[in-house]
Amino acid sequence: MVSPESARIAERVARAYTRAHGLAAVLEGATATEAGWRPVSGQPTIAEIVGEVVDRCAWLTRALAPPAHLAGPPLPTGPLTAQAWEELRTELARAFAACAEAVRGTDVSRWDEPVPGRPDRTWRELVDDLVVDAAHGAGQITVLRRWYATQDLAV
Repeated sequence: MVSPESARIAERVARAYTRAHGLAAVLEGATATEAGWRPVSGQPTIAEIVGEVVDRCAWLTRALAPPAHLAGPPLPTGPLTAQAWEELRTELARAFAACAEAVRGTDVSRWDEPVPGRPDRTWRELVDDLVVDAAHGAGQITVLRRWYATQDLAV
């Protein structure tokens, strides 16, 4: 039986992807060219931001419900093709769905336990960090997309 607390936490994870300003919404219509664009040295691309969130979701899913999450396609490197970008977006959706499911199935007694290897963090804090980082990534992506859109206007 799913505890109400685990269900609530799982809903927060799912909403980080699906809500109005979540990752799915801010990525809507983004092309591979846009996702692979790096405006300045050291600035992560949209694809790199997405890849990092995918990795975080996958790690958390494996940690909470091993081996529930099998590795998806490798994250793209080099020039981003339309196919690689579509696969990455698909993997993002799958990673969030798998993570929410792993969270939903987690026994409520684990939420306030320390994470092995990270005694300063509890499982609840790690999930909260994922949600915050996904929101931060969505904000970064929004800014990058606005910046990219102005490139035709640059002199």
